[in-house]
Amino acid sequence: MLMSSRCFHDQRMLRQEEQQEQSQLLVIDVLREEVKKGAFVHDPAQEKTAKRLSHLQKALVGYSNEALIQYIEEIERTNLQPPPDRSPLMVPRGLFLHGNVGTGKTQLMDIFYRSSSILPKHRKRVHFHSFMQDVHKRIHNLKKEDLKTYGRSFSIDLRQDRNPINRVAIQLASETRLLCFDEFQVTDVADALMLSQLFEQLFKRGTVVVATSNRHPETLYEGGLNRSYFLPFIDLLCKHCIVHDMNHDTDYRIVTTNGSDSYFFPKTCEDSLKHYMELVS
Repeated sequence: MLMSSRCFHDQRMLRQEEQQEQSQLLVIDVLREEVKKGAFVHDPAQEKTAKRLSHLQKALVGYSNEALIQYIEEIERTNLQPPPDRSPLMVPRGLFLHGNVGTGKTQLMDIFYRSSSILPKHRKRVHFHSFMQDVHKRIHNLKKEDLKTYGRSFSIDLRQDRNPINRVAIQLASETRLLCFDEFQVTDVADALMLSQLFEQLFKRGTVVVATSNRHPETLYEGGLNRSYFLPFIDLLCKHCIVHDMNHDTDYRIVTTNGSDSYFFPKTCEDSLKHYMELVS
């Protein structure tokens, strides 16, 4: 028998009570405070992005995907059809921040990550390339374990519970409620071909994704080998993440002089800000 919605509610309330109480500022509050102190320059595009992140930050207070994972596992174990339009909880949509380099995407995501109410053991911030390296390593280790346990097979095993990509995704979802990616970029065909399967399981089990990228999702892996197999991942990503354009051309990593090809690399952030204000005033 499926777990009742009351049971799911009770479990979620218990987790909220057990979760550490933290009085944390929203991303937009942190950004405005830094602008007030003169550490940051006021930027409408960054403020709009900070508001988006703050909205998600509030939606994640008390969030856990444990009940959803239990719900899915029970359905899969009993082979029962889930009740229509019924889920143990609503999963907040993540964010995919894209735009030119140096516009503050990573900086804002890092503020969001540090300010998140999700406990550190249940959240992860990682460069996308490093994440995929970890995924490949996990798959390799699972295949080694299967070979040791079951020996070589001369037939194809199509069972989902033996699929190494699904199993790694299930591992990751059980470990991670919030997954933040820096520099989301797909260039490897092996990565491109597995992303749909991997993230379908992550999203299904309630992992919330926030990512930064220099590319809009529609242009990821553009011109790549067998890109048609990658396209379902784009649809999946856009379904589970709000796509937000930083819509800004200023590269805050460097400050150029008017009419010159030279760049200034100040010794301190204070020097950089002072020089920037002199140029724009």
